Amino acid sequence: MAGKLNILTRAFSVWLAIIAAETMNGAIREVIITPVVGGSVAKSISFGTAILLITAITFFCVRWISASNVAELISVGVLWALLTLVFEIAISRGVAGLSWNQVLADFNPFIGGLMSLGLIFLVFIPLISYRILATLGPGKLSS
Repeated sequence: MAGKLNILTRAFSVWLAIIAAETMNGAIREVIITPVVGGSVAKSISFGTAILLITAITFFCVRWISASNVAELISVGVLWALLTLVFEIAISRGVAGLSWNQVLADFNPFIGGLMSLGLIFLVFIPLISYRILATLGPGKLSS
């Protein structure tokens, strides 16, 4: 039990780093990129940088989290996706005062919302990162 709690605690700590990086990414998008290229292009650029940031943070931290099998790594990703979902809704509704329709639009890829794709990415990036790192060096993934 202590091992699982340790994994969750470390996964949460890494998520805090991810959400801090994503908050800065969003601020840069709104202050610098959107005025230059417009909202829709800025969101696409920001989505790309978000994927790069999340991937970099995950690569540096996935072994430290100590998840060592597929179920644990997917669980870390699910935790990150759920925390991010709650965070995004809380910020959108509570801080920005957006309507539910505006919040849901960010999750609809058919109208340009990329958040749902980002959440799916979050679920799988710990496993993908671990597997890539396992092929590059010591620390093989168990099933």
